[in-house]
Amino acid sequence: AVGCATTATTTKSMAETYERKGGGNTSTIVFLENGIAEDYTNGRGPQRRAKWRRKGNKIHATEQSGGVAVFKINADRSLTHVIRINNGRSLNVPKQYRFTFKKIK
Repeated sequence: AVGCATTATTTKSMAETYERKGGGNTSTIVFLENGIAEDYTNGRGPQRRAKWRRKGNKIHATEQSGGVAVFKINADRSLTHVIRINNGRSLNVPKQYRFTFKKIK
């Protein structure tokens, strides 16, 4: 999830938080109720911001660059990054890079 308008993160405005651990790092994505997603690494950040919206069983996070990260909502409520859209071209994320984020809040 990458770059959009700056907003203050408060517990009140938080919708859902997801986390992934790997390679010695902890990656966290916070989807705020105001439609902004924030990406943190090892608690630092937000590193990037994006506008997000739910489309069926997927979440689309539109970055400032115009690229879109598409996350599938799994049966256990975790999210898996499955599609990358750049310049209107949809690309499946290779299986070895389909990282899953577990819901923590």
